[in-house]
Parts: sequence; structure tokens; C-alpha cells
Amino acid sequence: MLKLFCQICGEPLKVDESRLPDSDRIKIRCPGCGGTFLFHLSPGTEGKAGEPDSVVGVVRDELFSLDIPDFWKLLQSQVFWLILILAGMPMILNMLNVEIVRGMTIYFSVIWFFVFIKLFQYEGSNFKLHLGVYFFSLISLSPAFLLIHSPTSPFYSFISSEGAVLRFLGFFAGVGITEELTKAVPIFLLAAFTRRKKERLSGMDYLLCGIMSGLAFAGVENFGYIRMAVIRDVFGGSVGDGAITSLARSTLTPFIHSCLSGIFAYFIGLPTFYPLKSPWPFFISGLLVSAFLHALYDFAVTFPVFNQILAFLALALMYIGLLICWLNLKTKFRRARRGEMDGYIKDII
Repeated sequence: MLKLFCQICGEPLKVDESRLPDSDRIKIRCPGCGGTFLFHLSPGTEGKAGEPDSVVGVVRDELFSLDIPDFWKLLQSQVFWLILILAGMPMILNMLNVEIVRGMTIYFSVIWFFVFIKLFQYEGSNFKLHLGVYFFSLISLSPAFLLIHSPTSPFYSFISSEGAVLRFLGFFAGVGITEELTKAVPIFLLAAFTRRKKERLSGMDYLLCGIMSGLAFAGVENFGYIRMAVIRDVFGGSVGDGAITSLARSTLTPFIHSCLSGIFAYFIGLPTFYPLKSPWPFFISGLLVSAFLHALYDFAVTFPVFNQILAFLALALMYIGLLICWLNLKTKFRRARRGEMDGYIKDII
């Protein structure tokens, strides 16, 4: 038995001498890296042991020696399609003649869509449901916002107050309550629809549907803000400010709105685990928590000192809050499997 080594990866190779052809040179394919080498067995033959047959041959083998089963698995991978869609989305939007401003809001919203789906996916995840909530929210949140904003609009004027207490109240009641209730409209409708059909969603479904609603809201909201920013750049002489605003809002606000609406939706789904007579205490608690975090971030941004540091801390609290909700769902699932928790439970992990 000959003992050789691959000259590229160093993989030890064993060659059965009894199966060698009548030649002083043999061609062997390395099972480790797939490289093909020409080995010289007779002394005095030109070339070194392990020398490739030719550069052209190695390149040919590298390009066309494809493992078909592995390649087929790659094509079925979510990560493969995620990267391809994200890379090609600008071209897709351009082919669909989507306006550049609207396209930017859609693009970053789609990025966060795949990030959250990948992060919180679970066994039996209903992708069609989550995608449907996303598109339904895109068309329903604007009219919902107009209805909800009417009674809360008096508080909105407080956000320009010089007093910190009044300004926070404005962000809490005028902005936080309004926007969090708006994003929860599709979730309430979904809960009512499934209840009417005598079906129940898992807690993770509520969480992910809330995230999808937040992404859609951010896309709709950013469309107006980015359009105004671009107009300022073109007509106001503030070259660059509009682009910076557009990029910051497109990348940041989808994440913020998703975390907050996901937290609220988690509370909306809590009656799944606690079949009480009235679910409203859960709903009100979720609204207060998400609206408070929303106000905390907006207030931090307008704070006169260390506003960026405070805003980042508020952002971290939102993200941690969403992860706490997700971890609580996993804990409830484990407890239910051990028979330690009454009530309805669906396989969510």
C-alpha cells in the first residue's frame, strides 16, 4: 500500500499497488479537496510526486466536478434564496418600475422580514400566514392610523413642549399609543377571525405576525418621510441631509417598529396559554409596555445631552424585550410538554 499526500490540502492518500496500471504515472483524485494529481512512480521521471496533471486540468476538474446532491441541497436552502433575493431586490424593483423612494422603503423592509423570519422560525412555521399579514398590513394600516390618530391627536402637540414631562407624555399618548394600536389592528383582526373559525394560533405565530405588521408600518411611514427628505435635498439646498435621513430611517425604523409590535402581539397571544374570561388585561398591558418603550426611544432622541447614547439604550431595551417574549414562549412550550401548564398549546418550537 502506497502512502501519499495531497499537494493542496495535505490529505493522506492510500493507493493499492495491486490495482495500479502498467505505467510509471498514475492519476489520482483526492477525496478531501477533489483535486486531481499525476504521480510519478519511476525514478528519473520528470516532475515531482503529487504534481498536478496540468493547470488546465485542475481548473477543469474544480469547475465541473460538482457534487450534485450537495448542490441540490444548496438550492433548497433558505439562506441561498435569502441572499439571492436581497442581492437582486433593487433590480427586481427596477424591472417592476417601482419608484426609487418607495423602492427603498420596500427593500429594507424585506431585508428585516427575512432576518426576523430566520431568527424566530420554528418547526411547523406558517410562512404563508406571516407573509399574508405583511401584505395585508401594507394596505390596511394607513386607514387604521387615520381612525386611531383622531382621538389621540391632542397629545401629539405635547412633543414640542419644553417641559420634559409633557414632552414624554406627548410621545407616549400621541405617538406610542397611536402607532402601537395601529400596528395591532391586523393582529386583532387575525385573532377574531381564527376565533370565529374555532381555531387558535400559537404564541409564536402571534409574535411573528406582530413583527410583520411592524415591518409593513415602517415601510408605509418611511415612504412619506423619505420623500420629504429627498425634496429637501433637491429644493432646499441641504445636499446630503436627505440621503442620510433616508438611509437611517430605512435601516433603523423597521427594526424598531417590529420589536415593539412583536411585544404587543405577544401579549395579544397570551390568552392562548391563559384561557381567562376576559383577555383585555393582557391587551392593555401589552399596549402600555410597547407604547412606553416607543416613547422612551422618541424622548431619548430629542434629549439635549447624550441623545444618541440614550436612544441606543432604548433600542437595546426594545430588542431585549422582544427576545424575552420569545424565550418565554419557549419556556411555556417546555412546561406544557411536561404537563406543568394547563390551557391550549401548539408545537411552536
